[in-house]
Amino acid sequence: MKALFGFGCVVLFCTACSSTRTHRDTADSIGTAPRRELSSIDNSLQDLNPESISLPDLRKRAFALCQGEFKMPATPSIPELDPPVDGNPSSVGLVYQEELAVLTDLALDKTTSERTYFIVRPRLAGNKIPMEVFVKGDDSKYQRKSWDGINLRFPSDAIHPAIDKDKIPPEGRVLSEVMIGHGTPERGYPFVFNLRSSAYVRFSPYSPQVAGASLRLAAHKLFAQGGAGETGVQEDFPIVRAVFMALNPDGRTSNLMVLVENKLLCGALSMDFEVIDDKAQGKTYGAKDGDSHADLTVDGYWYTREDFNWRRDPHTALVAYSSMAWRMKKDVGEGDDQAHDSDHLTIKYAGRKTVERYEINPPKKGLNINDFTAKKSKAKPIEWILANEDRDPKHYARFQPALGATNYNFRDSYKVTILDSNVKTGVSIYEFATENEYGDNLVAASTIRQNIKKAKTEKDFVHFKYRTTAFFP
Repeated sequence: MKALFGFGCVVLFCTACSSTRTHRDTADSIGTAPRRELSSIDNSLQDLNPESISLPDLRKRAFALCQGEFKMPATPSIPELDPPVDGNPSSVGLVYQEELAVLTDLALDKTTSERTYFIVRPRLAGNKIPMEVFVKGDDSKYQRKSWDGINLRFPSDAIHPAIDKDKIPPEGRVLSEVMIGHGTPERGYPFVFNLRSSAYVRFSPYSPQVAGASLRLAAHKLFAQGGAGETGVQEDFPIVRAVFMALNPDGRTSNLMVLVENKLLCGALSMDFEVIDDKAQGKTYGAKDGDSHADLTVDGYWYTREDFNWRRDPHTALVAYSSMAWRMKKDVGEGDDQAHDSDHLTIKYAGRKTVERYEINPPKKGLNINDFTAKKSKAKPIEWILANEDRDPKHYARFQPALGATNYNFRDSYKVTILDSNVKTGVSIYEFATENEYGDNLVAASTIRQNIKKAKTEKDFVHFKYRTTAFFP
C-alpha cells in the first residue's frame, strides 16, 4: 500500500490551522504496554461473517444491540495522544498540526477514470472512542483493519516530544476514524469525506469549497434539553460501533455501512458518497462558481430501546447538522469581520411553492429554539438547507490572513432532501450564544414528531432515508 505522507491543513477537521508547538526535551511518560488491541463493541460482531456482511445483517445486529443496555466504551486518558491538558501547544499532548502529521498506509487505492483512496486513522487527540473498521478488498470480501495493520508512524520531526509507538497502552491501540480521498489529475486528489467514531461526518467537494457544518448521524436531547422546558439533562450523543467501507462497482462512488447507537437508538445505515465534477460536465450547481458538489445518500434503519414519546422528548432527530454562527451581518453591518459557517435556514414543504426562510440570529445569552413546524401540523417538510449564503470575501477580509483558502466565504452549504420515511418529522433550529468561533453553537435538525414503540422484533424499525448535498448556494 502507498504510504500517506502528511495531511497539510485539512479543513475537514477544523476551521483554522493556527496553533504551533515548540520542541521540548521531555521524557516520555507512557509506560511500556503489551501489544494487543481492544474490541470496540465487546465482541458483538463475532457472530457475523464480516467478509460478506450486508445491510440486512447489520440491521439484525442493530436490533440485537437495542435489546440490551447502551455501554459507552472506556476512554482512559493517554497524555501523549490526548490534547494538551492546559491547552498550551508546548505541553505534552497532540495539537492539531501534530495530529495531521501522524502517518498511516492507505487502506485502499483504486484508479479507474478517477482515483479513490481510503484511510483508516487511530485514536488521536480528541477523537478517542474506538470503533471496528472493515474494508472490502480486491477479493470482494471485507477485511478487518487493525491498529498494527495500518503501519502507524509518529514523525519525530513534527511531533514534540516524540511518541514511542511501542509504549502506547492497549486503550490507545484502537481505530477511531475513516477518510475518503477522491479526484482526477485536473482536480488533484483531496480528502473529501471523513467519519469519526463520534458519529460526526464532514464532507465537501473540490476546491475552492471547504467543509463548514458537520453532519450528525443522529441526535437526542440536543443542547441538554428534555421535554416541557426541562433543562440540564445529559445530551445523548451517538457513537459508531463499526463501519464497513467499499468502493462501489462503478469505480467512483463509495459505500459505507455503519452500525451506530446511543441510549435511545440503534441504527444500521448504508451511506453512498460521491463527488460530482460539474465543471467537467459543462454544468454548474447552485452558484455560478459552484463547479462541483458532493452527495451523501443515507439509508437508515433504526430501533428504539424504549417507548419514545416525542412530546416528552422533542429534541430528537435522525439527521442534524452542527455549525458555527458567531459574528453575523447584524453584528457588524457591512464590516470586514463576519465569522460564520452558516447564515440562513430554508425549508421547503410538500405541496407549497413558497420556501420558508430564516436568518440565523444567535442570542447574546442562553439558547433559542425555533420549531418551524410546531404550528404547521399538516405541513410536511421535504427539504431544508443550512446555508452560508453571504460569500462576499470583503465581509470576511479580516480573517483572510489567518484562514486563507479556508476563509468563511469558501464554506459549503448543506441541503437535506428527505427521500423516504415511515415517521413524521419536522424542522427545528437551535442557536446558542457564543463569544468565539471555536465551537459549534448551532444545530438544524429533522426532529421526530411521532411516538415510537420499543422495538420488540426486527420488523419494528424506523426507516429514514435522505440525501444531503454540499454545494455553493
